[in-house]
Amino acid sequence: MKQTYFREQKYSRNFLVSKPRNLYEQYVNAFAFSEMVKSQNTAPSKRELQQQAQSSWREIQTKNKNDIHSLISELLKTPIQPSSFNFSRKKTIVEHSISPPTSPNPPNIPNDTQFSINAVA
Repeated sequence: MKQTYFREQKYSRNFLVSKPRNLYEQYVNAFAFSEMVKSQNTAPSKRELQQQAQSSWREIQTKNKNDIHSLISELLKTPIQPSSFNFSRKKTIVEHSISPPTSPNPPNIPNDTQFSINAVA
């Protein structure tokens, strides 16, 4: 019997920019991480996510750096929800049909023949 282990999904914190070097890049990565977690999608469309992140950035870019850093921290703390697991088991019935070996001409044995105890059919 195989044992199944359930693991949390892994979400990249650097999905859009592999090595963020400025506040904007940090923000778009945090935004992408948060959106992936909320949607439980580990591989969303980078293009769509980038557009959403840019749109969100336009709304907050005028805030002071401390507020933006706080937003980034909050986005990175988005709680990861466990995936819904289906615990019902499916039973697969596999029927093997074993046909007895056939011989070309079975021997003619009279019905009143008695076999010894050690005889094997």
